[in-house]
Amino acid sequence: MYVLQAGLFSAVCSAFIIDVQSKLEPDPNDLTAAYLRILIHNMNNSLFPDADPGSTTWNGPPPGIVTVQSLLYASLTASLFAAFLAMLWKQWVNRYLRNRGGSAADKSRDRQQKLDGLEKWRFASPSRASR
Repeated sequence: MYVLQAGLFSAVCSAFIIDVQSKLEPDPNDLTAAYLRILIHNMNNSLFPDADPGSTTWNGPPPGIVTVQSLLYASLTASLFAAFLAMLWKQWVNRYLRNRGGSAADKSRDRQQKLDGLEKWRFASPSRASR
């Protein structure tokens, strides 16, 4: 349940990030319009004698957009981390419930299988690590 909610929140948050991302770059239409004004003014400055061709420099995104984008990325990170923790919790609970039943021989076999896997991947066994 929590994983589904965190996943949905991550999807919605990603959609907002994609929408706000375009506001972090200059608008290409404004740049094109500025270049056209410069070309028209250079070709025939008597057509618009008082018109200033304007500047084509961009001073960056507004600080509010940068703040909103930072908060969106932070919330996406938090929701993905929450989904990760929820999955770990579900795996732990499933593993715990699975190991509760069965005979002593089954439990011993399962424990030995885990220990063999640890040694195969060259992890120190718990009994050796405490020495």
